[in-house]
Amino acid sequence: MAWWRNKSERREERDTHLVEVLAKAMGQAFGQVLDAQSKQIDQNAKFLDNLQDLSARKAAQIMGSRGGRTTQERKRNKRLAARASSECPLCDNPARKDVTPAMVDLHRQHGERAVAIPEALPNGSSNGL
Repeated sequence: MAWWRNKSERREERDTHLVEVLAKAMGQAFGQVLDAQSKQIDQNAKFLDNLQDLSARKAAQIMGSRGGRTTQERKRNKRLAARASSECPLCDNPARKDVTPAMVDLHRQHGERAVAIPEALPNGSSNGL
């Protein structure tokens, strides 16, 4: 700004400079807002991905599709024990009084699933004395 220019030229030059500074500041602010919004969108997308993954895992867990070999064996043994107990009176009640040899043979056919029949003690008593 030279002092020898007239007042209107100096005012016009000053206004032009202010508009340039204002436009530059607005551009920088707008760029920073867009950056912040894109970061927020990325964070929301990651959060939703994690939430979707967790909900899928929970749904699978509830529906029983997740579980390793141990869980599957445990479930299978539980089903087999339920079947065996419904077929064998000794599985239902190992201390049953009216046991026949045929019942004992049927019970021994269960194999690993069978509940052991308590052995008689040497003195013939089963009360532990």
